[in-house]
Amino acid sequence: MSSEQNGKRTYSAPAAACAAQILRAFRTSSSPLSLADIERQLEQSKSLIYRVLHELVDHGFVARDLNGRYRLGIETFEMGTAYLNQAGFTEVVREILQELAKEAQETVNLGLLRGGEVMYVMKFVGPSSYVTISRVGGRVPANCIAVGKALLARLPDSEIRKLLTDPLPQMTPNSISSVDELIQSLAQVRETGYGCDVEEAALGRCGLAVAVKGVEPTGELAALSVSTDSITFPQRQAELLELLRGASDRIEREAIARSSLSAVGGLD
Repeated sequence: MSSEQNGKRTYSAPAAACAAQILRAFRTSSSPLSLADIERQLEQSKSLIYRVLHELVDHGFVARDLNGRYRLGIETFEMGTAYLNQAGFTEVVREILQELAKEAQETVNLGLLRGGEVMYVMKFVGPSSYVTISRVGGRVPANCIAVGKALLARLPDSEIRKLLTDPLPQMTPNSISSVDELIQSLAQVRETGYGCDVEEAALGRCGLAVAVKGVEPTGELAALSVSTDSITFPQRQAELLELLRGASDRIEREAIARSSLSAVGGLD
């Protein structure tokens, strides 16, 4: 547990917090770290960092090379393997989506492309979210929603023209109605990295979506979305997009870790 005092974060278990921060520092580095490198990243005293670091070395979670630099130890690999064995991938994805819905206070969906439609495979409703059109197992036209745009943007234009024909289905007067218009819209999705719909699936509702790899066992591409009301959408767009990207990154890291461990026999 942590709190803020005079603008500085304090911890009820500072040694444990320091250990967690040290391990996170290694997670974001592709090479060994010096003691000075670690100290620069942590909001802890140098003496505490030094003591905790040596405890981590003694227990095998951190290793020290001949140059006096530090890297993750074998215990972290074994702990990671234990985590992956204990928690199924689908369960982990559900937990990430639940956390996203709680943090965003909005409805969160995970969808797959099925022809010219999106099929919803997961849905979690945030504490303050409105009732939405999505339901698990339900399908909606891909051109009308952010999830569909995020998924269609990963396809070449030639494939999109084979998949969709004019006139495109419309869910509201704001829905994109032609393939040419949709392809123009998808060019922006490819540039920004996210799909967006503004009252195109339901009046008064807006959505954002990002593609996420490796959700299905086949490695099929999915898209993760969050929707909110059109009044607060302009003010919340950047915040919601950051939350979406963070959740997508977590899912993809999980998928990569499981794939890597499976390749070396670390998972059954």
